Amino acid sequence: METPHLVSLGGFCQVAFQLKRIGLKACSPYDKLITPWGALIKSLKDKAYAHGVYARPWKGSVRSGDILYHHDFPSKDGVYSTTLIHRIICQAKIARRTRMMDGLTGEVIFFRLGATRRAPFTYVYTEDDGAPTVEDFDELSAVLDQRFPQLRWRLVYAYYAHLSPAPAQLRDRRISVHALRRPRLRDPSQWQGDNGQWDEIFDLALGRPSRAFAA
Repeated sequence: METPHLVSLGGFCQVAFQLKRIGLKACSPYDKLITPWGALIKSLKDKAYAHGVYARPWKGSVRSGDILYHHDFPSKDGVYSTTLIHRIICQAKIARRTRMMDGLTGEVIFFRLGATRRAPFTYVYTEDDGAPTVEDFDELSAVLDQRFPQLRWRLVYAYYAHLSPAPAQLRDRRISVHALRRPRLRDPSQWQGDNGQWDEIFDLALGRPSRAFAA
């Protein structure tokens, strides 16, 4: 039985952390980025959009277009450096992750956390700004089909039920929706997420225990 690739589509680094926790290596340009819904669509259509060409410090992070780069630029005492050499290094890293994702074949399960419809947040785990519409998901399906014609893909969309309403009934059966409960964490903004709830999502997506990846 073919084992599907599990790949992050953002919108925050929590997805990549959880995939790494069950033993999977990073293979997506979205692993470390904060990508609002519109930025996801733009960057799937135009690979260069996510490369950080116009990166500048912004509200405790680094922003280029509508994407935040928390982890791809060096910082000291909370101040990020976006010099030309650091932008070139970032572009190279994002381009390498993009090539890894584009090189996938066979079955892929994409995972997306949250909508973040407008500008990116720097405190994304305690706020969101609405659910994607049916039309948003239809557009994403069409873009994924166009970008990855070699893949048999599915998409798991997860959202925090206390931050955002549930999406409407979807037309594409390749997309499933999972609500995350409010994490029982000492710090509600802890970025890693709730391991138990993510295990439930992975198990449902795979149809078997996801811990096998970490064996």
